[in-house]
Amino acid sequence: MLGDVTADDQETRLGEWRRLALAALRRSGTAGDGDGPEQVEELLAARTYDGLRIPALQTAETTELPPFPYVRGARDQGGWDVRQRHTDGRTALTDLENGATSLWLVTGGLDWGTLDGILLDLAPVVLDSGPDFPAAGAAWFALLAARDVDPAAVSGGFGADPLGWRARTGDPSGLPGALRDAAALAGRCVAEAPGLRTITVDATLYHDAGAADAFEVACAAAAGVAYLRALTDAGLSVADALGQLEFRFAATADQFA
Repeated sequence: MLGDVTADDQETRLGEWRRLALAALRRSGTAGDGDGPEQVEELLAARTYDGLRIPALQTAETTELPPFPYVRGARDQGGWDVRQRHTDGRTALTDLENGATSLWLVTGGLDWGTLDGILLDLAPVVLDSGPDFPAAGAAWFALLAARDVDPAAVSGGFGADPLGWRARTGDPSGLPGALRDAAALAGRCVAEAPGLRTITVDATLYHDAGAADAFEVACAAAAGVAYLRALTDAGLSVADALGQLEFRFAATADQFA
């Protein structure tokens, strides 16, 4: 039950909704005389480009929830992480003081000095440096050392996505070396800064290119497996390699999907 609404009450309300919906569907010509209340959900269900069925009505009784705690947030903390994207750091501190809980920094041309005043062991930072993630990673560790910040106390990541970068640009050159660089940075994170993730599997580029939901997830899964193999081939355990991956997906107006 939900609040003071019993299961019987919910069933009664569901039956009434089906009856009213069926009447509306008949008036519109969507339902025929042979259709009954039990056909309402199927008549109203939508289909994605991948052929996946999205029910018109979702309740606790009709929706299967995953068999694990379904929470959003960084690692296992739960809750929401409000991450603001910056192309320079001049307003980063202001955003953190006004509700942002982490930073997404584009490093091209970034003046690291603009991060003065930000407590790097409190505000998670994810870097966005495209193919230059090895240099950005080295600069980040150097900044931590200069600020006398323990890398083990820092969280965030380096946003490395060599496969995604090449999918975005269409230039496959240099991939083996980039994967080796990512694995080396991941190994350093495991050893010195376990709160940092090296790789971001960015599936939004496939969405932006027109991929439907299942295709977007499939591309992300394929890239994730490729990264997992690269990291374990470089000597990381499976658990450590998995801990170095995060996934980024497009969020649209279709909340059910």
